[in-house]
Amino acid sequence: MNARDLQTLPADPGVYLFKHGSEVLYIGKAKNLHKRVSSYFRSNQGPRIKVMLRAADNVEFHVVHTESEALLLEDRLIAKHQPKYNVLQKQGETYPYICINSGKNEVSIVHSFQRDGNLYYGPFTGVNIGNVLGYIRDKFDLSDLSTIRNVNPLIAFLEEAQKEDLTVLEAEMMAASDRDEFEHAAELRDILKVARQLRDHNRRFVAPEQIREKAAKAVASVTQRFGLSQRPVLIECLDVSHFYGDYVVAAVTVWRDGYLIPSAYRRYKIKGSWGNDDFKSVNEVLRRRYVVRGERPSMVVIDGGHQQLAEVKKLGLPDTVLWVGLAKENETIVYLDGHEENLDKKDPALLVLRGLRDAAHKFANKYRKVLMAKRTD
Repeated sequence: MNARDLQTLPADPGVYLFKHGSEVLYIGKAKNLHKRVSSYFRSNQGPRIKVMLRAADNVEFHVVHTESEALLLEDRLIAKHQPKYNVLQKQGETYPYICINSGKNEVSIVHSFQRDGNLYYGPFTGVNIGNVLGYIRDKFDLSDLSTIRNVNPLIAFLEEAQKEDLTVLEAEMMAASDRDEFEHAAELRDILKVARQLRDHNRRFVAPEQIREKAAKAVASVTQRFGLSQRPVLIECLDVSHFYGDYVVAAVTVWRDGYLIPSAYRRYKIKGSWGNDDFKSVNEVLRRRYVVRGERPSMVVIDGGHQQLAEVKKLGLPDTVLWVGLAKENETIVYLDGHEENLDKKDPALLVLRGLRDAAHKFANKYRKVLMAKRTD
């Protein structure tokens, strides 16, 4: 394996697995998968990683939406596979969360995310959690961290993490440092890190019950709106991207039973010389995915209008799948029989389709940029 094998890695957050055949050797997380994995072949590595790289013959990757999701997925995969080159994590290295049980008004620091209905904030990296505990005790006048009369102010603080609050904290930290109160300055530094991570990465994990309820409502909305009866409810979205007719690519994103499934997303490098003819590019991907591979989701959304959707008829694709177009300008849904529908902008079913379409647009653009960067190297 060498750096050239990694050129098609996306520039998205995610988790990568160095493997020898099916054996997982090493698992890591990245803010930018392409940049991080490629760096193994450019920078000096320790002897353990060098041995691992010599043994690896392929890399598997999973794209997620945020660094927090990458951190969680990395922990879970390491726990599942126990790769021999992940020494620290295998020996029990974990990252702290703030856990709030609003029903019992209890607050605690834990080192794993549990499916127990509580609110979790984190995971937090690069901080001394003892400093965070001290700050929470002082700010909310707690003699014992475990119980608080009203958790709402603490939740509000964790939810908001406003810039004004960070400015005050930064000023306090600098003042403490100027007074040579270095322990207090270090405490404020770690609180700033927590606040920034909350603000920048939205590191709040909603109770699983709430997540499941939201997913169930989304499934109910699309099945009722579009008359979908197949289970599981599987919706895919296709989008084409190009740079003035060059670097033409496409992406398909996947939504299943209320959840986007990034690991099921697929990228396509358009083989035909169609230039900026989106219709022929759409036709090629439809043929490759739904004719050659025979994929049969409940519904397929094509980014575009009647002309893009007409490619479905040209290929004679089965009507057991609901084929629709989603036109950007007015978010108009178009159907094979020619009729159009404009839903309320806040309609839950439309929000599902828009989320899929936006994810496909982002995924396709990222892949196109990877190809463009590869060409200029």
